[in-house]
Amino acid sequence: AVYRMGEGRPSFRGRQTGMGEGGVEEQQSRVTPTVLGRSRSPPQRVSFSVDMSQAPEPRCHPRKTRSISSVMVPVCGMLASFKKLQTWVGLAKTLLLGFQFAVLLGAMIGHQHPLLEIDNRGTTMGIVFAVGLVLVAFEELIGVHKTASVLLACVCLWTVRSTAEGEEDLLAELRHGIDETGAIILFLLPAMAVVETIDGRGGFRVVTKVLGIVVQGNRPRILPVLCVLTFLLSAVVDNLTATIVVVSITRKMLPSESDTKLRSTIGGFVVLAANAGGAWSPVGDVTTTMLWMDDKITGAATVKDLILPSVVCTGVPLLLFLLFSKFSVEPEDNEQLVMPIDERSPAAGIVVFCVGFSSILFVPFFRVIAGVPPYIGMILALSVVWILCDCMDPPGGVPGGKMVQAERVTESLRRVDIPSLLFFTGIIMSVAALDSAGVLQSLAKWLTEQVGSGAEITATVLGMASAAVDNVPLVEATIDMFHDAPTDGRLWQLTAYCAGTGGSLLPVGSVAGVALMNLEQVSFMTYLRNTTPYATVGYFSGIAFYMCQTWLLGNG
Repeated sequence: AVYRMGEGRPSFRGRQTGMGEGGVEEQQSRVTPTVLGRSRSPPQRVSFSVDMSQAPEPRCHPRKTRSISSVMVPVCGMLASFKKLQTWVGLAKTLLLGFQFAVLLGAMIGHQHPLLEIDNRGTTMGIVFAVGLVLVAFEELIGVHKTASVLLACVCLWTVRSTAEGEEDLLAELRHGIDETGAIILFLLPAMAVVETIDGRGGFRVVTKVLGIVVQGNRPRILPVLCVLTFLLSAVVDNLTATIVVVSITRKMLPSESDTKLRSTIGGFVVLAANAGGAWSPVGDVTTTMLWMDDKITGAATVKDLILPSVVCTGVPLLLFLLFSKFSVEPEDNEQLVMPIDERSPAAGIVVFCVGFSSILFVPFFRVIAGVPPYIGMILALSVVWILCDCMDPPGGVPGGKMVQAERVTESLRRVDIPSLLFFTGIIMSVAALDSAGVLQSLAKWLTEQVGSGAEITATVLGMASAAVDNVPLVEATIDMFHDAPTDGRLWQLTAYCAGTGGSLLPVGSVAGVALMNLEQVSFMTYLRNTTPYATVGYFSGIAFYMCQTWLLGNG
C-alpha cells in the first residue's frame, strides 16, 4: 500500500492488482469523495494495492457445521459405546447373580435339575465358587461389594452341599468349617486390636521416625526397607500378622490421600514378601507347618534349602520394579516420610509398642510351649496390652483428655473393619464347603494325573492352583498321594515353597492378600494389574533358583 500526503484535503484512489501471465494487470477505480457538497479533485493521490490471492476464504456456516460434526461424531460414538458397555455389564451382573440365586432356590426346594444331581454337584459347586470369584474380581465394574458376593457364594455352596448329606453329617462338616473360620477370625480380631492400640498410643510414630532416618528422605527406599522387614517378621510370626503390622506402619509413613495408590502398590509387595518369608520357616506358613508336623520336612533342612529361593522370589520382582517403574516423588513430599512425635511424652508409646510387639512375637513360641492354637496366643497378647493400657491411664482419665478416650482398647475394637471379617468368613466357609465335598482333593488328583509325578511340575502346578483356592486341602491331598516320598525330598520342599508363595499370584490366594484387600481397600483388578506380573516372575525365579541350587549341591 502506498500513502502519499498531498496539499489540501486528501483524495482516495483504490487500485486492485492481480498477477497474470504477462505481468501485472491493473484495474483502477477512482473514488472522488464529496466534501461539503462539492466535488473536488485532489492535487495528489493516495492509492493502495490489495493482493486478493492472499485474502483468506470467508468463514461460512457450512464449514463451521462440518467442524462441529467432526468433533461430535466421535463423542457420540464414545457415549454409545459406554451405553453398550453399561448394558453388557448389567447383563453380566444379572446372569451371574441370577445363576447363584437359581442354584440356591433349586437346592432349597429340591429341584431335580441335572446340575444338582449327585454326580454333578461337585462341578456345580466349583462353578458357583468361580462365579463368586468373578464377582469379586470385577467388583468396581459390576458395583456389588465383594463381601456380599462371597457371602452369597458361601450360602449357595452349603445349601447345595446339604442336598447330598444328612443333617448330622452336614452339621459335622459345618462345625469343621466353623472351627477353621473361628480360628482365623479369633486370630485376626485380637491382632488387629493390638495393632490399632499401638497406633492409638503413638507407638508406630517412633517406628516411622526410625524408618525415616533409615530411608533418609528417599522415598524409593521405603519399598525395599518394608519388604525386608516383612520378610524377616513373617518368618518369626506368620504372614497374616506381618502384613497387618507392616501395612499399619506404611499408613503412618504415607498418610496422605494422594499416597493411596502408592500404598496399594507397596502393599502388594508386602504380601509377596510375607508369603515368601513364611515359606522357608517351619512356623511362618500353615502349609510349611503342616509338612513339618507330618515329618515330611525338617526344620534345619528347610531353612537351609529354601531361604535363598525365597529371597530370590522377593528380590527379583523388587529389583525389576525399582528399575523399570516410575517410583519417585517431588522433593516437597518427602516431609511425609517422618511423622512427628506425639505431643505427649513418647515414653508411653514406646512402652506399648515394645510390649505389644513382643507379645505378637511370643505367639509362635507360646504355641510350641503350651501346645495351644495360635489364636489363643494372640488373645493372650491382646489381654496383656489391654491390661497395660488400663494401668497406664489414670482412673478418671485426664482433664479434657479426648486423646485418652480414643486410645483405649475398647475404641480400638470399635475401629475394626467388620466387612473385612465377614469377607474372611465367606472365603473360608466357601473353601470349607468345597473341601467337605471333595472338590479340592479331586482337583489336586486331576492336576497330578495331568502333569505326571515329577516333583518340580507337580509342586509348581499345585502352587499356581493355590492362588485361586485354599492351599491347605491341596497340600493334604499331595501328602495322601505321595506318602512314600522321602523326607526333605525335592517334592516336599518345593511343595512348601510353591504352596506358600503361589498364593501371591492372586489377592485371594492367601490370608495376607485378603487382609491387604480389606485394610487398604485394594480391588482385585488393582492387585492383578500392579502385583501379579511381578509375583509371577518371582514365583518362577525362585523355582529355577532352587533347581539350580539342588543341581549344584548334588541333591538332585
